[in-house]
Amino acid sequence: MKINSEPNQDDIPDKKLRSLSQGVLKLAGIINDLIKTANVYDDEEFQPDMGYGFSLGAEKNISAIVKFVNDSSNDAARLSKKARTSDDIEGWNGVSKRLKVLSSLLSIISSLSNADCSDYKIETDKLSQIILTTLKTLSEAGKTVKLGNKTQLYDDGVRLPLGFEPLYNQTLIPAAFPRDVPIVAPEKVYVDLVPILEEFRHLLKMFNFSSYEQFLDFTRGFSDKSPSLVARSLLFVIFIPPNRKILGKMMMANVIENSICAYLKLDLSKEFRMNRNVQFWTSTYGCSIFCNLIQDYCFNKARQRERIEFELESIGRLIDEVDRAVNNPDIQTTTVEQIYLNWIVLQASLTMEVYLTQGFGLGLYANFELEYINFYLGDVIYPSILRCLSSFQTLNQNVRKSHLSRATFFSIRGFLKKNRLETPRIISDSVGDKQNTRYTHRFAALMHVRIPTFISWGDYRRISGDLDRRVSNDLAEASKIFESVKNQVNSLGLQGPFFDHLKTLAAANMITTKLLSTMDIKKKLIFEKNDDLSIYPTFKLV
Repeated sequence: MKINSEPNQDDIPDKKLRSLSQGVLKLAGIINDLIKTANVYDDEEFQPDMGYGFSLGAEKNISAIVKFVNDSSNDAARLSKKARTSDDIEGWNGVSKRLKVLSSLLSIISSLSNADCSDYKIETDKLSQIILTTLKTLSEAGKTVKLGNKTQLYDDGVRLPLGFEPLYNQTLIPAAFPRDVPIVAPEKVYVDLVPILEEFRHLLKMFNFSSYEQFLDFTRGFSDKSPSLVARSLLFVIFIPPNRKILGKMMMANVIENSICAYLKLDLSKEFRMNRNVQFWTSTYGCSIFCNLIQDYCFNKARQRERIEFELESIGRLIDEVDRAVNNPDIQTTTVEQIYLNWIVLQASLTMEVYLTQGFGLGLYANFELEYINFYLGDVIYPSILRCLSSFQTLNQNVRKSHLSRATFFSIRGFLKKNRLETPRIISDSVGDKQNTRYTHRFAALMHVRIPTFISWGDYRRISGDLDRRVSNDLAEASKIFESVKNQVNSLGLQGPFFDHLKTLAAANMITTKLLSTMDIKKKLIFEKNDDLSIYPTFKLV
């Protein structure tokens, strides 16, 4: 802390140690500013005042520091060649490699946090090469940890680096500094940097995207891997400027237009640009809403679901606006406007699916709630997706999901009737009843979207009553649907991990529901979670 404090860092006589100190401070300052700018963190992940009063190299020019660190690395490499003993050769070589890693990290972070999309192809190739080189150098630098870093074991059993005196350091660090933070082992630093650099390299793929689905699928997939806070912050800063009208190198309006054309497999760019209504809806509502949806995946999982709830409200308002214009008998509308409405409803339905399914990963749902959730997925959301896709393309995966949700829905109904599942003692249909607050508000975000039609818990209970008159045995009905799904996948020869897991799950649940539909088996019913199909449990008797 003493050599990294100000102004002492500039007074360090040794050039290499001074460059290391200034480089580390500058790197910490860039990352600190980056995370604060993106603001995608939670309190337990990051504290905005992590600088604790230090300027963290803010007054130093990044180019000058990178050059200084590079020169110091080259000096150390020359000293390694001139050295005569093996210890000196290894030592100076280790210093050179560590400084080279620091220089590369400064270049990568600085370039990404100030990415210039006008020359994106050259930047992408250059940065990708720098990251690959850094990963190789990082591995070599990690092997130098054994050099130096000698420790001393004290009487109380604590082992500390030589020259590190806790009581003396306590007087140098600010009062607000967290003194209970453990010292990270040097070898762990190099190990932890590898996945972060891989995340940076992965982010470069986004420079070549052009459609909304490409950006959305990428950010959603990136989020599923639980990336580091600095990588999430970079994703936010690079591709989502504050005005929400530009996404990366593309105008957001063009991103939406490219997405719709990709679904249709037709180039309707001229028709979209000539249509005033579509341009108004996109610039006034669409750009902000769909940019925000991509932005949501820069946050952690819990914050994502909270933010998606607000986006559903905004999408609902946009659907109402477009639907009133398209279905107004007094106004002549065009095919382009109808296509635009279908695309928005499709995005709303897909977002509702994500909103519901994320609750499984967060452990929000009890088993009895699967009845309502699978009803909503199987009878509301997936049919809406399929209706929209029917004008664009056929998607086998969503067809199977719809059937699987219906089968799971009937299974839960049957289990509840046979008292195989625990339920709350009171579920009130009264809106103001506090007994029902937690259950009702869990799905409140869905009411903001009018297409597909919102079905409340009370409405669902009435629908459920009608089903009792039409379906005499819920478990037998579920078994038939599970069998149908399994047979369809087999007959069509559908391949891939999704369909392989689907066949296994459908076969297991078909047998369990068939047995329980005809016999009163005394074995305990358990729900086994599936990692690949997390929203559909496997029913087992034990």
